Amino acid sequence: MATTAAIGRFASSTEHPRAALTPVSLAGPDERLIQGIWPRSLAVWMVAGYIALFIIRPWEMLMPALGAIRFERIYAVAMICAVLVDGFRLRLSSQVVTVLAFTAMMSICTANAWSLTAALPVYYTYLTLVVFFFVLLSVARTPYTLAFLVTCYLIAMGLYLSKAVWEYYVNDAHYFAMGVRRLIGIEYTFGGPNEVAGSIVLSMPMLLFVYSIRREFTASWPKFWRRWLTRCLAGYFFLAMWAMMLTNSRSGMVSFALFVGLVAMRGRGIATKVGYGLAALALIGVLWVVAPPQTKKRLETIWNPSAGPANAYESAMGRVNGLKLGILIFRRFPLLGVGPGNFIPYRIRHVDGGIWDPHNLLGQSLSEIGLLGTLAFAALVLVALGNAQRAIRLGPRCRDPRAVVPWRLALAARETLILLIFDGLFGHNLLRFTWLWAAGFALMALLQLRDMMRQERAAERLEVSTQLLLRVGA
Repeated sequence: MATTAAIGRFASSTEHPRAALTPVSLAGPDERLIQGIWPRSLAVWMVAGYIALFIIRPWEMLMPALGAIRFERIYAVAMICAVLVDGFRLRLSSQVVTVLAFTAMMSICTANAWSLTAALPVYYTYLTLVVFFFVLLSVARTPYTLAFLVTCYLIAMGLYLSKAVWEYYVNDAHYFAMGVRRLIGIEYTFGGPNEVAGSIVLSMPMLLFVYSIRREFTASWPKFWRRWLTRCLAGYFFLAMWAMMLTNSRSGMVSFALFVGLVAMRGRGIATKVGYGLAALALIGVLWVVAPPQTKKRLETIWNPSAGPANAYESAMGRVNGLKLGILIFRRFPLLGVGPGNFIPYRIRHVDGGIWDPHNLLGQSLSEIGLLGTLAFAALVLVALGNAQRAIRLGPRCRDPRAVVPWRLALAARETLILLIFDGLFGHNLLRFTWLWAAGFALMALLQLRDMMRQERAAERLEVSTQLLLRVGA
């Protein structure tokens, strides 16, 4: 109960100043919903399905036969066709320019790679992320669609974690390292313990987003579904926390503490921030009490290396060594790096023979895409943060009650980007899909708020003109 109360306090930490007392439906006049819930647009459903496929990745572990027939590519082509039929829309913006610029640098770095064989698979994966970025921008045109797609993402994460926890307890699927059993995912790309913990933490801003707009989001839903949404969101939170403890990931635990701190800082005024800070400490305290002993001992190694095995300390120092090696490779290839996915092959052949990744963002970016690529990536992230911040400032000025959705989504996108940057201290997450997804959400939030403000100004001008005509006529 204490945990639930803390979550509720966080969700209400920054209420939109014009949030309606009576929930207003997010569905626009031309929004086609079945039973007030389900979109009629095939393109929206195809995008929702692709989100689930990208999270679960069934062709890697659950159903390898899908990989043999290239199911992901077939589905992606079908999704693109559905979007084209629905009407592809793209608005040029600084974010679009930075995404295209980084894509151009990735292309150049790949063409100039030390090993083209190692670079091409990574480059192809990144291109799929870029294509989906533009698909997302085209499809998510209304506040309801935005909320619906984020909810589908949480559903996919819930299914993923449920299966992972099931395999952990029923089939003893785990990774034993640092003296503890660690939960693993149900696919290979992001299935390591640290990657799973990272995925959990990165889903928290979106979970809080959906929870905070649940009244507006479900205003047109039948009562049965409205009740179950809140229950499912609470269930996902407890599942995610338990799964993160089972990963025994120190970086995941520290990142979650940062997320709690970011939410606590949403409050206005010192007194409010202190109150939310105390709620944050209460939440962390409850999680510490219920955490398994091995998780507590694992976390203790952050400030007390002697609390764990020697290889736990070596693992932490591996991040520092990875950064040093990344800088070493960068000095040899300063402009374009050795190419995407080439850190390990080049390290094996020409550095120290090690078979490990750099385990930090800066070492990965400098060594693999050089100075030019790193600057292009930094521009992409800075523009995304700027878009989120502009949307956060613009939201309270918008009188449209639906503005609470893009406004809160901008908050979630900003916190996601900050968490990604922080996670880059412990992991090589340069090409993690969440960068582009968060950038896309921040951009869509800003564009929707600007559209609402533009419509408000047009309505005001029309009202003034009407009043002038009435006065002249009188």
